[in-house]
Amino acid sequence: MNHKQQARLFTILSILYALASTAVFLLPASFLRYDLPTGSDKIIHFLIYLMMAWLVAGIPGQCPLRWRRLIPWMFVIVFTHAYYIEFLQAHWTGLGRRFEWGDLMADMLGIALGIFIRYRGAFRQCRCGLNVSPAHPSKNKTELPVRGPMTICSNPVLPGIIARSFGWKSVRVRLGKDLEADMVCTGKSIVSLPHFSYAAVYSTESLSQQAWQKTVQDLAAPRNIAEAEIRLPQEASLPEQPKTASWLHLEKSYDLTFKHFSSNLRRKIRKASKNEFKVWQGGIELLPDFWKVYVHHMNDLGSAALPMYWFRHLLNEYAGGYAGIFLVAKYGKVVGAAFNLEYQGFYENCWFVTDMKAQKEYASYLLHDRMIHHAILLEAKTYSFGRSSTGGGVHQFKKQWGTTDIPLAWIKYPEAGPGIRKQKWLLFIWKRVPTRLRNFPGRYLAKWIY
Repeated sequence: MNHKQQARLFTILSILYALASTAVFLLPASFLRYDLPTGSDKIIHFLIYLMMAWLVAGIPGQCPLRWRRLIPWMFVIVFTHAYYIEFLQAHWTGLGRRFEWGDLMADMLGIALGIFIRYRGAFRQCRCGLNVSPAHPSKNKTELPVRGPMTICSNPVLPGIIARSFGWKSVRVRLGKDLEADMVCTGKSIVSLPHFSYAAVYSTESLSQQAWQKTVQDLAAPRNIAEAEIRLPQEASLPEQPKTASWLHLEKSYDLTFKHFSSNLRRKIRKASKNEFKVWQGGIELLPDFWKVYVHHMNDLGSAALPMYWFRHLLNEYAGGYAGIFLVAKYGKVVGAAFNLEYQGFYENCWFVTDMKAQKEYASYLLHDRMIHHAILLEAKTYSFGRSSTGGGVHQFKKQWGTTDIPLAWIKYPEAGPGIRKQKWLLFIWKRVPTRLRNFPGRYLAKWIY
């Protein structure tokens, strides 16, 4: 069944259901042989309008990326029907009924839940035509090469891990004749790649930033997609971006790399060792310690922390490269942690936290130094410190290491509005919610702050 046939079917079913439910509600009260138990009429209202909303939400099709902006109007349409029924019952005295706010509230809850049920999982079953194929191979006779610098996002297993972890959908999208990208459909937007700084792009030629803007627009506008985004690491010569990645070129040996550090930087690393900090590296067995330090740091910042299962999935499912954890401790107490990924010579420190007091004793310098040493042992050519706000304090810290600034062009269509990160009033309120109360909702909210 194609999209038009599906829309036609749901339209007919919705009309028939609306007529049938109208007839039921407008039957005179005398037609009922038995009095209904107290409260059961509210359940009937709830179930009838849940079903009606579910049918109406199915009319635009199975791709909420295309009809997400219609959700308020769907609610208004079905709620208008509910209010009209209550209005008739109140003014048509022959029915022996009366207007009840409780019935209308039950209708509202049913409508909201019906739309939510339809919206929540629809994108995972939709046939939007964006997939090259379920298994993600190119339709070309030869696989398209990776375009742009090799990063961890070039690893083909990563989009699937992201999608499975958060209940999203991984797709490979054809953007042009010889241009494809691994993307993740969240049901609200389609992004390459959420929670990471880069895209997974396959092409035989490079595109300018202006060409990419047109490409993303051509993907979203004709299909009425709510939001599409490609995240590109650009050359340092391009205009400054709000976010910048810091990449360090690695020599063949640690000693050669260490010699390129400034004398002041080498002094801080040695000072951290003298301050009795110890660093160790591992995998899933270190996850609880990493998680504890990470969540504490995010709470101090007033930000939502990503759930532990996200990091567990990365450690268990990441293939084709390294995934692991580093911890730094003093007198047995963990004061800093990092989560790293590596793929084909590109090694990135993806999540990094250190205690404020430990930072003053140069613990973060020692931790980065040990991770750089580990990257060289894996024969990596690039060590990435991850992204930071351009010109901020964290960015300046990374520049001490002799890094190259990589502006991050996050190209969206339509243009990005004021996101949740920019809502200062929301951050003000969130910081004042007790930590125990915000931990659970924070793990849900964090997945949408990507």
